[in-house]
Amino acid sequence: MDSISLPIVIGIDSEGQQYSLDLAKWKSVLVAGMSGMGVNLVLDSTVKSLIENNDSSQLKLLLIGEQFVETIGNNHSFIPTLSNEQISYPSVLRRPIDIESAIKSLRMELERRYVLLRNIRSKNVEEYNALEEDKLPYLVVAISAFDRLEKNQANEVLDIMLRNAAIGIFFIVGTQRCSSISSRLIADCNVRVCFRTTMAQDSINIIDQVDAVQLQRGEMLLKTNYGSDKLEKLKVILSN
Repeated sequence: MDSISLPIVIGIDSEGQQYSLDLAKWKSVLVAGMSGMGVNLVLDSTVKSLIENNDSSQLKLLLIGEQFVETIGNNHSFIPTLSNEQISYPSVLRRPIDIESAIKSLRMELERRYVLLRNIRSKNVEEYNALEEDKLPYLVVAISAFDRLEKNQANEVLDIMLRNAAIGIFFIVGTQRCSSISSRLIADCNVRVCFRTTMAQDSINIIDQVDAVQLQRGEMLLKTNYGSDKLEKLKVILSN
């Protein structure tokens, strides 16, 4: 295949239509805001849209956080095989020991993919899959509470995010502790979804403007590029 499309549903626009983005284009998404404002609903809709619009042979989901237990449901074929010690991981990673091991395995998978691409001089996964019979699936890593990761785990994830562009690994990261978001995480995410924040400075840090402090429950502001004042105002999709 020459290109990849990974549509994720973020919310509903002012006309009542679903608002989607191509995760393959933007690479990494940050969803942040106060607890109870809608962060988990966006995480849920993004992962569900990936499941509904993709084949499990082409896409795998590494899900970290209690939030995703109901999201994944019985779609266990989307769970990747990532193991450096032949460990069998649960469908959703919740225990610190499982998260630690999976992040280490994710690093190994990143390095493995770089070697595979380099061996046949491919620039990216799309070129590799066009040439090789044994295809590399795209991998989306979704983390429901980045602020709850241990420091070494968070740093490892950030290192991987910096190098994920060509090898088919994408990230959706959520947090409900806006004051704990590092500038490094914000810089690594070129799509930023912001719900209501307590402090004006948190809003400025996430979307470069103060507007998020005025949002109501279920309302969000989306910023997809730096150096622009344009914001998309959306509403969450309520779960059935």
